[in-house]
Amino acid sequence: MSKKLAILTLLSISAAFNCATALADVPSQATQFFTQLYAKTCLSSAADMDALRERFAQGQVPELSAAKAAFFLQRKVGKVWVIPNTIGNFLVSIDRDDTCTVYAQSVKINQIERAFSNLLEEVPTGFESVKEQDETRQTRLGPMHFISYTRTNLEDSGRQTFSLSTSTADAVQVQAKAVVEALVY
Repeated sequence: MSKKLAILTLLSISAAFNCATALADVPSQATQFFTQLYAKTCLSSAADMDALRERFAQGQVPELSAAKAAFFLQRKVGKVWVIPNTIGNFLVSIDRDDTCTVYAQSVKINQIERAFSNLLEEVPTGFESVKEQDETRQTRLGPMHFISYTRTNLEDSGRQTFSLSTSTADAVQVQAKAVVEALVY
C-alpha cells in the first residue's frame, strides 16, 4: 500500500501542477514545478534524507545510469532520480553525504529566485534562518547568481545550508540548482 501511496504522491504533484498551469507558458510551468519539487522533496525531507530515498524506492522512480548521474553528483557517490513532467524531466539527487539537489533547465530565473527566498524566509517554529549569500559571480560559462540561507534548530543547534544557483548563460547544462546540504550538529 505504501508503494502505491508514494507513486500517487509523485504523480499527484505532477498532475496537480499540470492542471493548474495548463495555460501558462512552459518556462513559467517549469519554474512552478521546480519550486514545488524542491519543497516536496529536498526541503520537506531536510532532516531525514533516508525517508526521501525510501519514497523514491517505493515509488519506483526511475534513476539515471551511473555514467549520466556522475555529472550531477560531481564525483560523489549517490543517486539521481528522473521526475518526468509534460514540460520536461526534472532531476533530484541525493549523495552519500545526504546533500539533496533539484536541477532544472528552461525556467524563469527571477521567479525561481523569488520563490526560493520565500520558501526559506518562512521559518518553522523553533528555527532561525539567516541569508548568508546573495551575489552574482562571473564563471567560465557566464554569470551565475548564488543565494544561500543557513537554518539553525534552536533546540539542538543543528544547522543546514539551503542554496540556489542560477544562470542565464546559453552554455550551461543546468540553469537552476537548489540544494539542501546535510544536517550538521
